[in-house]
Amino acid sequence: MQQFAICSLQGSGRGSERALAVVLQNRFAAGLDTCVVAPLVPLDRLPPVERLRPMATFEDRDYVIAVDRLA
Repeated sequence: MQQFAICSLQGSGRGSERALAVVLQNRFAAGLDTCVVAPLVPLDRLPPVERLRPMATFEDRDYVIAVDRLA
């Protein structure tokens, strides 16, 4: 996957809300069996923290990139 691509996680999310993640891993590590991602959490559920949890907009909705909750 491309670095910074946003993907939907299967079997996750609250009710009808889909869980999203952003790919952090660089393409040079694409041959590995794993991929480093960080969850995208709606802004109303998690506050941003300067330099740790940046904000992003996806499909007209604001999210926090929860880098402190890497998966």
